[in-house]
Amino acid sequence: PILLLLLLLLVLLAPLLLFEPQRPSLRGPMLFAPAPCFSRASWSRASVGRAGVRGILRAETPVSRLSPAGSLEDVRGAWRRRTLLSRFLLILLSYWTTKQDCQADPWGQDGSLVRIPLQVCDDSYCIFFNINDAGPFRAVVDTGSPFFTVAGSCTQRWGCYKGQGSDSGLAPTYEVYAAKEGEVVWKTARISFLNATGPGAAFAGAVRGVRGGIPLVFGVLSDVLVARPGGVFLGLIKEREDDIRPTFLGQTDFTSMQIDLSTSKSLVLSTRPLIARGSHSLIQLQDLRVFGDPVQHYACLANSMTVNGYKLDFGDDPVYTIVDTGTTGLTMSRELYEEILFLYASKKISSKARLWKKVSVSLEGTEGGVEIEARNPITTPVDIPWPKFRSRLLVLGLSFIEGTTITLDLKQGYMSIVDKRQTTRLQPDMPKTI
Repeated sequence: PILLLLLLLLVLLAPLLLFEPQRPSLRGPMLFAPAPCFSRASWSRASVGRAGVRGILRAETPVSRLSPAGSLEDVRGAWRRRTLLSRFLLILLSYWTTKQDCQADPWGQDGSLVRIPLQVCDDSYCIFFNINDAGPFRAVVDTGSPFFTVAGSCTQRWGCYKGQGSDSGLAPTYEVYAAKEGEVVWKTARISFLNATGPGAAFAGAVRGVRGGIPLVFGVLSDVLVARPGGVFLGLIKEREDDIRPTFLGQTDFTSMQIDLSTSKSLVLSTRPLIARGSHSLIQLQDLRVFGDPVQHYACLANSMTVNGYKLDFGDDPVYTIVDTGTTGLTMSRELYEEILFLYASKKISSKARLWKKVSVSLEGTEGGVEIEARNPITTPVDIPWPKFRSRLLVLGLSFIEGTTITLDLKQGYMSIVDKRQTTRLQPDMPKTI
């Protein structure tokens, strides 16, 4: 019995005594890093020869992690084999850890992350997708709208729609896009993103464990809504009021997203937080539905605004600011627009340069907030239709956020904006037709 007990103890302690783990090297800090999930297929054979029993057995399993820039990095781990006994034990141990780790890690198994490449299309960023395996179709990535839409006819710019999908059971509605009103017919179909990577690449709905996509409600736009200055949009607003049609993200389990308009040019959707606890300069999101907004725009508070060097300090009078990747310039409530026109006419704002030559907005956040700026943004006034809204409003488009990385945690209600525009420029790299 004593001999058997010693043998059992040796078997249990062998991995600790014989294995020499090597820590993976990480290139920079991470917003979020999931636990690894090992694969049995990745274990390669030991190198035997002159090295004899000292050959090395390597485990080279790429583990996807998300960097602050939104790029996916492969992190590799390695273990060294010292004896034939350790090799045998290592194989048994790898089989057990594979089963345990992969079952416990939804990041690797349940499709909880998808990275979709963005392409420049005119003055916007677009993604490609299929409907029931037919396509490709194209849509503008839009943080200012809620719906997944497709053009209702055959177009060179947006794709050729031929009635794909089934009846959703929802009545048609009239929606407003770019100040134009038109009919939207609601259908359901399987949606898949082209060139997407990650466990959830088959479709966002794969987070629910369904292969090849799930039936998704999407809107078929009438021609009047598609014609310029309108378009086709992948809306990224998740929350809505009950009388609004289903949103794209509302039909998935995703609660975080990252839009990288700097280096990797990508959209990342995740069921886990992409903003680490204790991160600097976090911006708290404001829910404008309390004022009558039918959806929860990604809005925050602005401390001040500087136009051509003249600073408007908003003080205790809040100015709500929406970050909108679906627009290009600057839109503001008519009251604020007319106030700035008056300052320019009275020469408090320098009239030596054209108005709106340089505009910067300071967003309220932790540790002083974040300031983003634009040069020569196309600026227009708008009348806010929300019945209880009595404040002023700014809508910041791509002129302000091009070259930045925007990360949103919808569950916790925070946004992070990292400005990297000094190192990137907008380069048209996409054909005009598909």
